[in-house]
Amino acid sequence: MVCYQFSRLGGDLSTRGIESVVQQLQTDLVLHGQRLSRVVPGFRKRYLPVLSRYSQPFAVRNLRSDAAFVMRPPSQLVFNAAGFRLFHAPIDASEASGELTLELATIARQIATEQLVVHELDHVTTGLITFQDVQHLKAIAGAGILGELDLIADARAARICARLEMLRAQERGIPNYASRLQQQFLVMGSFAFPAFRAPADKMHKRQRFLGIAMMAARVNGFLWNDCRLAEGALPIDTPIYPYVDLCGRILLCAFNPDRILLGNAVEVDPKLLRQTCDDLDRVPFARSVARAGHLLEQLGPVAGPIAEELLGARPDRRYDGHLLAS
Repeated sequence: MVCYQFSRLGGDLSTRGIESVVQQLQTDLVLHGQRLSRVVPGFRKRYLPVLSRYSQPFAVRNLRSDAAFVMRPPSQLVFNAAGFRLFHAPIDASEASGELTLELATIARQIATEQLVVHELDHVTTGLITFQDVQHLKAIAGAGILGELDLIADARAARICARLEMLRAQERGIPNYASRLQQQFLVMGSFAFPAFRAPADKMHKRQRFLGIAMMAARVNGFLWNDCRLAEGALPIDTPIYPYVDLCGRILLCAFNPDRILLGNAVEVDPKLLRQTCDDLDRVPFARSVARAGHLLEQLGPVAGPIAEELLGARPDRRYDGHLLAS
């Protein structure tokens, strides 16, 4: 059983309360760093150096900028309280409406807070450190590459946070990992989507959100199929970024860890594709996951380019949203 920091704080949602959770996460990532290095590819080379470089206690402040975080010499990361409050807002609303109990809302806030921090730590490892870095990247390379990097950071945050939850709860095994991963995607889709939005003029955000829904659908299918993957299929925590043509085509990119183009652009149901993209930040996440699963079924196996030639679509494969809806 995981003891959630917000519970120990009596539900303290002040900046200081959020900071306490962030600092506990920092402590836990360092404490479990060696174990995480054994189960999270790249953790030792990517994250441990960052945690070592920024070894002062993480801080949370009300920053006068749009930056998610800033660096404070000599070795401190300071996170913007506005980002956490934005992520928490849909959770607060769900608690106020009675949709979430106090206990579930507390767990969701903990997961959301930790996801945001690990997401930003991933950007530090890739060199996206300042707000200006992000703006320059979009201006020069285009928004699509930012969508890819954000999706990869989302997937790595889900992977690391799921593994950390397992270590805290002293859990082992692939089924527990898949369940924890499912929980991470549920929080992303249910609360980050409506918080951060994906308007029609921000296609890279819609592609990012669709990718998360597709990854959640793959985890659901994996659990439904007794934690079995088709031979040659990519691992369930593989980041998937779909390039979308709303006339009805999708080109899937996967990162395992290098970019893999999963075949050519594939024609899918254009009405379903448009409806899915339009509704990602407006409907219950389980519905988006179910729709994303139907799109995946039309696309075929999520496998590497060699294995893909040997695999056919499996009729028993299910990418339902039913597990997230329960």
